[in-house]
Amino acid sequence: KDYESLKLDLIKFFEGNEQPMEAPVIPKSKGLLHYLKKTNIHIIQETPANWKDAVKQAGQALLETGSITKHYVEQIIHQTQQYGTYMFIVPGLMLAHGRPEDGCNRLDVSVTMFKEPVAFSEKQQASVIITLAVMDQESHLNILKDIMTVFSIDERVKAIVDFDTAEKVFEYMKKIING
Repeated sequence: KDYESLKLDLIKFFEGNEQPMEAPVIPKSKGLLHYLKKTNIHIIQETPANWKDAVKQAGQALLETGSITKHYVEQIIHQTQQYGTYMFIVPGLMLAHGRPEDGCNRLDVSVTMFKEPVAFSEKQQASVIITLAVMDQESHLNILKDIMTVFSIDERVKAIVDFDTAEKVFEYMKKIING
């Protein structure tokens, strides 16, 4: 209900100015576990040639389901080139997303783990890319809340990457989200 306050709190958190916070309960939207299908969890053994290829691989599951268009992935790459690595929410984790008008057909999410971290800059590497297809400014907020619940502790990125099956990744996230 207080979008601007939430936005400011998230900015402060991502800039490292605040400790992890309790996210408000946002009614009428479903969380990460509702949208994340095990078929949208991918473990990549081979290191991509570059970060652009990593973003393309991470977006592939949502492209195949029709949740996003190729333009959506291209916009993620363009935004990363233009604005830098602002989509990194914790070390090792990129939350790849575009705007609804960039080619999002429905709210959806995928998780891609790379056994070897992918360099995006001298300071940022991704072992996990979560691709989030957003339809508007609000419907995905419970998904973001769940992502922050899972990854608010840095060591969880490494834990996720160490799993060898989508089932184990899903069950790990489920255990953390459901307490």
